[in-house]
Amino acid sequence: MRKDIDNQRNELLNTICTVNEKQHELSEHINNINASVNEGIKILDALRIGSDGNIISKDFDAFCKLHEALLDGLDYDSPNYLFILQSMEDYGRKIYTQSFGRGFSITKDGLYFCSPNSPYFNRKLSDVLEEEILPNIREVETKIKAHKKFSAISLIYIELMKKFYNRVYIASTQFFPKNMEEAQNF
Repeated sequence: MRKDIDNQRNELLNTICTVNEKQHELSEHINNINASVNEGIKILDALRIGSDGNIISKDFDAFCKLHEALLDGLDYDSPNYLFILQSMEDYGRKIYTQSFGRGFSITKDGLYFCSPNSPYFNRKLSDVLEEEILPNIREVETKIKAHKKFSAISLIYIELMKKFYNRVYIASTQFFPKNMEEAQNF
């Protein structure tokens, strides 16, 4: 009788272990599906934004959406890394001063929003970027760099983000581009 109870107990424990393993596998699978769906939605949203001729900040906004999609892609083995990074570079190349809004005035201190309809009216563009826009990008960047799969994209990503920050700096401190040749340098 005691032996039967021990056998049943061992079988029950084995079953519990098997169920826990399956639950863990299903949980991982659900997380992968969720990351894949989120990545796909953000890619599609970036492409939609980037093709909208009515949005002045479209290229900057599309870059940011793709940046978020890249983070989601790291949460599973995404086949889209190169597409996302190349698209980010394409959109980054089209970031100009006007990507941050309409109506700027230039002073010896820098570029200021001069459109009364702007929520940033009379504020310096570089200050708005540093205080309100770039922190979100840097937060995503920090998560990407801390991700266990970062090494899969690190070389391309680090170079891309250097180019991005350089472009944002130039576009926020002077009217940019002055000519088409300057615009192509990314």
